[in-house]
Amino acid sequence: MRHHRSITLWMASLLLIQLAGCAKEGLPPFTPPGPLPLPGEFVIGTAMKGAVLFAAYGGGRTNDALVTPVSGVSVNSKFRLYAAGPPAPAYKYIQTVNGYFLMAPDGGGRTTSDAIVTDLHQYPYGVYTDIAKFRFVMHLTAPTLGVGAGVYTIQTINGNFVTAVGGGGQLTNAIHTDAKTAQSWEYFNVSKCGDLGSGFTYAIKSSVGAYLSAPGGGGGTQGGIKMGDIDDSARFTLIRQADGTYALRTSNGINYVTAVGGGGRDYAIDSNFHGDATQVQAWEKFRIVDEGRCIYTIQTVSGGFVGTSLGDVSYIATNLSPPSNPGGSSGFWLLYMFDL
Repeated sequence: MRHHRSITLWMASLLLIQLAGCAKEGLPPFTPPGPLPLPGEFVIGTAMKGAVLFAAYGGGRTNDALVTPVSGVSVNSKFRLYAAGPPAPAYKYIQTVNGYFLMAPDGGGRTTSDAIVTDLHQYPYGVYTDIAKFRFVMHLTAPTLGVGAGVYTIQTINGNFVTAVGGGGQLTNAIHTDAKTAQSWEYFNVSKCGDLGSGFTYAIKSSVGAYLSAPGGGGGTQGGIKMGDIDDSARFTLIRQADGTYALRTSNGINYVTAVGGGGRDYAIDSNFHGDATQVQAWEKFRIVDEGRCIYTIQTVSGGFVGTSLGDVSYIATNLSPPSNPGGSSGFWLLYMFDL
Protein backbone atom coordinates (compact mmCIF):
# COMPACT_ATOMS: atom_id res chain seq x y z
CA MET A 1 0.00 0.00 0.00
CA ARG A 2 3.06 2.28 0.17
CA HIS A 3 2.67 3.89 -3.23
CA HIS A 4 -1.11 4.21 -2.77
CA ARG A 5 -0.31 6.60 0.09
CA SER A 6 2.31 8.42 -2.00
CA ILE A 7 -0.20 8.94 -4.81
CA THR A 8 -2.74 10.35 -2.34
CA LEU A 9 -0.14 12.69 -0.79
CA TRP A 10 1.03 13.80 -4.25
CA MET A 11 -2.49 14.75 -5.29
CA ALA A 12 -3.21 16.51 -1.97
CA SER A 13 0.01 18.54 -2.23
CA LEU A 14 -0.76 19.50 -5.81
CA LEU A 15 -4.24 20.62 -4.77
CA LEU A 16 -2.88 22.87 -1.99
CA ILE A 17 -0.29 24.42 -4.30
CA GLN A 18 -2.86 25.12 -6.99
CA LEU A 19 -5.37 26.56 -4.51
CA ALA A 20 -2.70 28.88 -3.11
CA GLY A 21 -1.82 30.03 -6.61
CA CYS A 22 -5.47 30.68 -7.46
CA ALA A 23 -6.00 32.71 -4.32
CA LYS A 24 -2.89 34.78 -5.01
CA GLU A 25 -3.51 35.45 -8.67
CA GLY A 26 -7.31 35.47 -8.78
CA LEU A 27 -7.40 32.51 -11.18
CA PRO A 28 -10.43 30.24 -11.67
CA PRO A 29 -10.94 27.45 -9.10
CA PHE A 30 -8.63 24.47 -9.37
CA THR A 31 -9.90 21.38 -11.19
CA PRO A 32 -8.69 18.14 -9.53
CA PRO A 33 -6.18 16.21 -11.63
CA GLY A 34 -7.26 13.22 -13.67
CA PRO A 35 -6.21 9.64 -13.01
CA LEU A 36 -2.50 9.32 -12.27
CA PRO A 37 -0.71 6.91 -14.65
CA LEU A 38 1.64 4.27 -13.35
CA PRO A 39 4.93 4.16 -15.28
CA GLY A 40 5.28 2.07 -18.42
CA GLU A 41 2.89 -0.68 -19.45
CA PHE A 42 1.71 -4.04 -18.16
CA VAL A 43 1.01 -7.42 -19.74
CA ILE A 44 -1.70 -9.54 -18.15
CA GLY A 45 -1.32 -13.27 -18.72
CA THR A 46 -3.38 -16.18 -17.43
CA ALA A 47 -1.73 -18.20 -14.68
CA MET A 48 -2.94 -21.53 -16.07
CA LYS A 49 -1.78 -21.34 -19.68
CA GLY A 50 0.30 -18.18 -19.96
CA ALA A 51 -2.15 -16.79 -22.50
CA VAL A 52 -2.09 -12.99 -22.70
CA LEU A 53 -5.06 -10.65 -22.61
CA PHE A 54 -5.25 -9.05 -26.04
CA ALA A 55 -7.37 -5.97 -26.82
CA ALA A 56 -8.97 -6.73 -30.19
CA TYR A 57 -8.15 -3.96 -32.70
CA GLY A 58 -6.48 -2.05 -29.87
CA GLY A 59 -9.85 -1.21 -28.31
CA GLY A 60 -13.17 0.27 -29.39
CA ARG A 61 -15.30 -2.89 -29.14
CA THR A 62 -18.33 -4.00 -27.16
CA ASN A 63 -18.24 -7.72 -28.03
CA ASP A 64 -15.19 -9.95 -27.69
CA ALA A 65 -13.20 -6.86 -26.76
CA LEU A 66 -10.63 -9.01 -24.96
CA VAL A 67 -9.37 -12.33 -26.24
CA THR A 68 -6.74 -14.65 -24.76
CA PRO A 69 -4.54 -16.14 -27.49
CA VAL A 70 -1.69 -18.37 -26.38
CA SER A 71 0.99 -16.24 -28.01
CA GLY A 72 3.74 -13.77 -27.23
CA VAL A 73 3.56 -10.11 -26.30
CA SER A 74 2.34 -7.62 -28.92
CA VAL A 75 1.32 -3.97 -28.83
CA ASN A 76 -2.34 -4.91 -28.31
CA SER A 77 -1.47 -6.95 -25.22
CA LYS A 78 0.18 -4.00 -23.47
CA PHE A 79 -1.99 -1.95 -21.12
CA ARG A 80 -1.46 1.24 -19.15
CA LEU A 81 -2.76 1.41 -15.58
CA TYR A 82 -4.02 4.56 -13.85
CA ALA A 83 -4.56 5.03 -10.14
CA ALA A 84 -8.23 5.83 -9.68
CA GLY A 85 -7.42 8.58 -7.18
CA PRO A 86 -7.77 9.30 -3.43
CA PRO A 87 -11.40 8.10 -3.15
CA ALA A 88 -10.41 4.62 -4.39
CA PRO A 89 -6.61 4.16 -4.17
CA ALA A 90 -6.82 0.37 -4.44
CA TYR A 91 -8.53 0.55 -7.84
CA LYS A 92 -7.01 1.06 -11.27
CA TYR A 93 -8.27 2.11 -14.68
CA ILE A 94 -6.94 -0.04 -17.54
CA GLN A 95 -6.20 1.58 -20.91
CA THR A 96 -5.52 -0.13 -24.25
CA VAL A 97 -2.80 0.86 -26.71
CA ASN A 98 -5.25 3.00 -28.71
CA GLY A 99 -6.45 4.93 -25.67
CA TYR A 100 -9.65 3.02 -24.83
CA PHE A 101 -10.51 2.10 -21.25
CA LEU A 102 -11.77 -1.29 -20.11
CA MET A 103 -15.18 -1.40 -18.45
CA ALA A 104 -17.19 -4.16 -16.78
CA PRO A 105 -20.87 -3.41 -17.61
CA ASP A 106 -23.14 -3.64 -14.54
CA GLY A 107 -19.98 -3.57 -12.43
CA GLY A 108 -19.47 -7.27 -13.15
CA GLY A 109 -21.65 -10.36 -13.15
CA ARG A 110 -21.75 -11.19 -16.87
CA THR A 111 -20.92 -14.42 -18.74
CA THR A 112 -21.55 -13.03 -22.22
CA SER A 113 -19.17 -11.71 -24.87
CA ASP A 114 -19.68 -8.17 -23.53
CA ALA A 115 -18.53 -8.96 -19.98
CA ILE A 116 -15.65 -6.55 -20.65
CA VAL A 117 -15.96 -3.75 -23.22
CA THR A 118 -13.37 -1.29 -24.56
CA ASP A 119 -15.42 1.43 -26.23
CA LEU A 120 -14.68 4.31 -23.82
CA HIS A 121 -12.20 6.68 -25.47
CA GLN A 122 -11.81 9.17 -22.63
CA TYR A 123 -10.98 9.19 -18.95
CA PRO A 124 -13.65 7.29 -16.99
CA TYR A 125 -15.72 10.09 -15.50
CA GLY A 126 -19.43 10.36 -14.76
CA VAL A 127 -21.48 7.19 -15.25
CA TYR A 128 -18.36 5.33 -16.40
CA THR A 129 -16.28 5.95 -13.27
CA ASP A 130 -17.14 2.88 -11.23
CA ILE A 131 -17.56 0.26 -13.93
CA ALA A 132 -14.08 1.13 -15.23
CA LYS A 133 -12.45 0.40 -11.87
CA PHE A 134 -10.56 -2.84 -11.34
CA ARG A 135 -8.79 -4.02 -8.20
CA PHE A 136 -5.55 -6.03 -8.49
CA VAL A 137 -4.53 -8.19 -5.51
CA MET A 138 -1.22 -10.09 -5.41
CA HIS A 139 -1.10 -13.45 -3.62
CA LEU A 140 2.24 -14.27 -1.98
CA THR A 141 1.36 -17.90 -1.34
CA ALA A 142 0.27 -20.42 -3.97
CA PRO A 143 -3.51 -19.92 -4.01
CA THR A 144 -4.66 -23.14 -5.67
CA LEU A 145 -3.39 -26.32 -7.32
CA GLY A 146 -1.33 -25.60 -10.42
CA VAL A 147 -1.01 -21.87 -9.71
CA GLY A 148 2.17 -20.54 -8.10
CA ALA A 149 2.71 -17.64 -5.74
CA GLY A 150 3.00 -14.07 -7.01
CA VAL A 151 -0.15 -14.19 -9.14
CA TYR A 152 -2.92 -11.60 -9.10
CA THR A 153 -6.67 -11.66 -8.97
CA ILE A 154 -8.58 -8.86 -10.71
CA GLN A 155 -11.92 -7.73 -9.28
CA THR A 156 -14.63 -5.47 -10.64
CA ILE A 157 -16.23 -2.71 -8.58
CA ASN A 158 -18.94 -5.15 -7.39
CA GLY A 159 -16.31 -7.56 -6.08
CA ASN A 160 -16.68 -10.12 -8.86
CA PHE A 161 -13.52 -11.76 -10.15
CA VAL A 162 -12.40 -11.51 -13.76
CA THR A 163 -12.27 -15.00 -15.31
CA ALA A 164 -10.16 -16.14 -18.26
CA VAL A 165 -12.48 -18.83 -19.64
CA GLY A 166 -10.71 -22.16 -19.94
CA GLY A 167 -7.62 -20.64 -18.37
CA GLY A 168 -6.95 -18.79 -21.65
CA GLY A 169 -6.65 -19.65 -25.31
CA GLN A 170 -10.10 -18.34 -26.28
CA LEU A 171 -10.89 -16.06 -29.23
CA THR A 172 -14.59 -15.60 -28.46
CA ASN A 173 -16.39 -15.21 -25.14
CA ALA A 174 -12.95 -15.26 -23.55
CA ILE A 175 -13.64 -13.21 -20.40
CA HIS A 176 -16.39 -13.51 -17.76
CA THR A 177 -17.01 -11.33 -14.70
CA ASP A 178 -19.44 -13.43 -12.67
CA ALA A 179 -17.10 -15.37 -10.34
CA LYS A 180 -17.72 -14.82 -6.64
CA THR A 181 -14.62 -16.72 -5.55
CA ALA A 182 -11.25 -17.14 -7.21
CA GLN A 183 -10.25 -20.50 -8.60
CA SER A 184 -7.62 -21.43 -11.18
CA TRP A 185 -9.17 -19.47 -14.07
CA GLU A 186 -9.26 -16.28 -11.99
CA TYR A 187 -5.50 -15.93 -11.47
CA PHE A 188 -3.20 -13.82 -13.66
CA ASN A 189 0.45 -12.90 -13.99
CA VAL A 190 0.86 -9.13 -14.33
CA SER A 191 4.26 -8.40 -15.84
CA LYS A 192 5.91 -5.01 -16.13
CA CYS A 193 6.96 -3.48 -19.46
CA GLY A 194 8.96 -0.38 -20.33
CA ASP A 195 9.54 2.48 -17.91
CA LEU A 196 9.92 1.39 -14.29
CA GLY A 197 9.47 4.85 -12.81
CA SER A 198 11.19 5.68 -9.53
CA GLY A 199 10.10 4.79 -6.03
CA PHE A 200 7.95 1.82 -7.05
CA THR A 201 8.41 -1.61 -5.49
CA TYR A 202 8.96 -4.73 -7.57
CA ALA A 203 9.54 -8.46 -7.34
CA ILE A 204 12.45 -9.39 -9.62
CA LYS A 205 12.24 -12.91 -11.04
CA SER A 206 14.73 -14.80 -13.15
CA SER A 207 13.18 -15.86 -16.44
CA VAL A 208 14.19 -19.43 -15.55
CA GLY A 209 12.65 -19.30 -12.06
CA ALA A 210 13.10 -17.93 -8.49
CA TYR A 211 13.12 -14.38 -7.16
CA LEU A 212 15.80 -12.07 -5.81
CA SER A 213 15.30 -11.69 -2.07
CA ALA A 214 16.96 -9.94 0.87
CA PRO A 215 16.54 -12.27 3.87
CA GLY A 216 15.37 -10.39 6.93
CA GLY A 217 14.50 -7.38 4.79
CA GLY A 218 18.14 -6.44 4.18
CA GLY A 219 21.23 -5.64 6.22
CA GLY A 220 23.19 -8.83 5.53
CA THR A 221 26.57 -9.34 3.90
CA GLN A 222 27.41 -12.96 3.06
CA GLY A 223 24.06 -14.35 1.92
CA GLY A 224 22.51 -10.91 2.23
CA ILE A 225 20.93 -11.27 -1.22
CA LYS A 226 19.79 -14.68 -2.48
CA MET A 227 17.44 -16.35 -4.90
CA GLY A 228 14.26 -17.66 -3.29
CA ASP A 229 10.50 -17.60 -3.14
CA ILE A 230 8.33 -14.51 -3.44
CA ASP A 231 7.50 -13.01 -0.07
CA ASP A 232 8.09 -9.67 1.65
CA SER A 233 11.87 -10.22 1.46
CA ALA A 234 11.50 -10.08 -2.35
CA ARG A 235 10.36 -6.44 -2.25
CA PHE A 236 12.84 -4.07 -3.88
CA THR A 237 12.12 -0.38 -4.37
CA LEU A 238 13.81 0.91 -7.51
CA ILE A 239 15.29 4.40 -7.04
CA ARG A 240 16.32 6.01 -10.32
CA GLN A 241 19.70 7.74 -10.20
CA ALA A 242 20.80 10.86 -12.07
CA ASP A 243 22.72 8.76 -14.61
CA GLY A 244 19.69 6.61 -15.44
CA THR A 245 20.76 3.61 -13.38
CA TYR A 246 18.76 2.21 -10.47
CA ALA A 247 19.51 1.54 -6.83
CA LEU A 248 17.62 -1.39 -5.30
CA ARG A 249 16.42 -0.57 -1.78
CA THR A 250 15.52 -3.59 0.33
CA SER A 251 12.22 -4.05 2.14
CA ASN A 252 13.47 -2.63 5.45
CA GLY A 253 13.59 0.77 3.74
CA ILE A 254 17.20 1.34 4.86
CA ASN A 255 19.63 -0.82 2.92
CA TYR A 256 20.63 -1.13 -0.74
CA VAL A 257 21.85 -4.03 -2.85
CA THR A 258 25.60 -4.07 -3.56
CA ALA A 259 27.25 -5.97 -6.41
CA VAL A 260 30.44 -7.08 -4.65
CA GLY A 261 33.47 -5.71 -6.48
CA GLY A 262 31.12 -3.82 -8.77
CA GLY A 263 30.21 -7.11 -10.47
CA GLY A 264 32.29 -9.29 -12.76
CA ARG A 265 32.04 -12.38 -10.53
CA ASP A 266 31.26 -15.94 -11.56
CA TYR A 267 28.37 -18.08 -10.31
CA ALA A 268 28.04 -18.42 -6.54
CA ILE A 269 25.19 -19.10 -4.15
CA ASP A 270 25.54 -16.28 -1.64
CA SER A 271 28.71 -14.18 -2.11
CA ASN A 272 28.15 -11.97 -5.16
CA PHE A 273 25.77 -9.51 -3.48
CA HIS A 274 25.54 -7.83 -0.12
CA GLY A 275 22.48 -6.13 1.31
CA ASP A 276 23.97 -3.86 3.99
CA ALA A 277 24.77 -0.60 2.15
CA THR A 278 23.09 2.51 3.54
CA GLN A 279 24.01 4.85 0.70
CA VAL A 280 24.23 4.59 -3.07
CA GLN A 281 27.67 4.55 -4.62
CA ALA A 282 29.00 2.88 -7.80
CA TRP A 283 28.59 -0.71 -6.64
CA GLU A 284 24.95 -0.03 -5.71
CA LYS A 285 23.99 1.09 -9.22
CA PHE A 286 22.40 -1.21 -11.80
CA ARG A 287 21.30 -0.54 -15.34
CA ILE A 288 17.90 -2.20 -15.87
CA VAL A 289 16.65 -2.25 -19.45
CA ASP A 290 13.52 -3.65 -21.08
CA GLU A 291 14.82 -5.52 -24.10
CA GLY A 292 11.54 -4.95 -25.96
CA ARG A 293 9.56 -8.02 -24.88
CA CYS A 294 8.74 -7.01 -21.31
CA ILE A 295 11.87 -8.93 -20.32
CA TYR A 296 14.68 -7.01 -18.62
CA THR A 297 18.44 -7.25 -18.33
CA ILE A 298 20.32 -6.13 -15.22
CA GLN A 299 23.87 -4.84 -15.69
CA THR A 300 26.41 -3.97 -13.00
CA VAL A 301 28.84 -1.05 -13.04
CA SER A 302 31.60 -3.39 -14.24
CA GLY A 303 29.60 -4.06 -17.41
CA GLY A 304 28.75 -7.67 -16.59
CA PHE A 305 25.15 -8.83 -16.66
CA VAL A 306 23.37 -10.53 -13.78
CA GLY A 307 21.88 -13.99 -14.27
CA THR A 308 21.15 -17.29 -12.60
CA SER A 309 22.39 -20.73 -13.48
CA LEU A 310 20.25 -22.68 -15.94
CA GLY A 311 20.85 -25.82 -13.90
CA ASP A 312 20.37 -24.40 -10.40
CA VAL A 313 18.74 -20.99 -9.99
CA SER A 314 20.22 -20.54 -6.51
CA TYR A 315 23.55 -19.78 -8.23
CA ILE A 316 23.88 -16.23 -9.51
CA ALA A 317 26.61 -14.49 -11.50
CA THR A 318 27.47 -10.86 -12.27
CA ASN A 319 29.87 -11.42 -15.17
CA LEU A 320 27.61 -12.63 -17.96
CA SER A 321 27.79 -11.45 -21.56
CA PRO A 322 24.74 -9.63 -22.98
CA PRO A 323 21.99 -12.30 -23.18
CA SER A 324 20.19 -12.85 -26.47
CA ASN A 325 17.77 -15.79 -26.20
CA PRO A 326 15.02 -15.43 -23.56
CA GLY A 327 14.21 -19.13 -23.76
CA GLY A 328 17.77 -20.32 -23.30
CA SER A 329 19.53 -17.66 -21.26
CA SER A 330 19.60 -17.06 -17.53
CA GLY A 331 20.34 -13.35 -17.95
CA PHE A 332 16.76 -12.17 -18.42
CA TRP A 333 14.43 -11.00 -15.66
CA LEU A 334 10.70 -10.43 -15.22
CA LEU A 335 9.45 -7.63 -12.96
CA TYR A 336 6.15 -7.63 -11.09
CA MET A 337 4.91 -4.51 -9.35
CA PHE A 338 3.89 -5.02 -5.73
CA ASP A 339 0.78 -3.28 -4.34
CA LEU A 340 -0.95 -2.45 -7.62
